[in-house]
Amino acid sequence: MSKIYHVELKEPKDGKQHFYFGSRAAIYQELSRQEIGIALKSLTNNHKFADGDYTNKKCTIRLGYITRKKGNRGKKQINMGKKQITSERIDGPTPSGGDYSEIYYQDAAGNPIDKEKAVTAIIRECSVDGELINETFASLDS
Repeated sequence: MSKIYHVELKEPKDGKQHFYFGSRAAIYQELSRQEIGIALKSLTNNHKFADGDYTNKKCTIRLGYITRKKGNRGKKQINMGKKQITSERIDGPTPSGGDYSEIYYQDAAGNPIDKEKAVTAIIRECSVDGELINETFASLDS
């Protein structure tokens, strides 16, 4: 399982309210301390997510886990010397009310890349019929 931090802003930024990150530090690559109302050091030192969500007047930060099914179902593979996982589908409810998520892994230039080398990701939340409900751009830490 991989950790994922879900930041829900009370006031949307560029029309988006939900953001997803692979670490606490990655949050601050896209959102400023002023936008979320707490500094990284304070969030790290003063809040343990085992105790629940962090909420202030600007946002709520939740810690979740992505559970991946073993095997190749839902994974797109590209053969470039070795098999790479450049995207995957996660079935189950999403924070925006979708039925499943698709995650597309990218390098700094926005090109598909193996998830182990990815620096950004696009997370698409979709309804059961494939309709896009929410799309989030995430920064990933290695």
